[in-house]
Amino acid sequence: MQLSDAEQLSDSEIIVFVLMLMLSALNCFQGEPIPGPLPLGVAVIDSSVRLYGLVFPHVAHKHRLQMLEHFGECIKQAKASRQQAIQINIFTAVLYALKVKYLPPLN
Repeated sequence: MQLSDAEQLSDSEIIVFVLMLMLSALNCFQGEPIPGPLPLGVAVIDSSVRLYGLVFPHVAHKHRLQMLEHFGECIKQAKASRQQAIQINIFTAVLYALKVKYLPPLN
């Protein structure tokens, strides 16, 4: 996959897929099947969010602060049309990192 594949998704497509992901997560808890595989660009972003959550707790505090400051700048500099999607991805990544760090695994 090339980076341009992910960039070809429109803002509305990204928002729709994020909402579908959230709804499918809720449906999984009710025993309903997931509607289908996500597009490649969305799947890559989803995997990146999970990877960030796994790596973040193991990074030095100095670098954690730098990453969080960078995310703040990304949100500030984002165009209004993409800002919501960027915020959702960043908040999800940070929450996943907190989950990995502070919640015990469900085994």
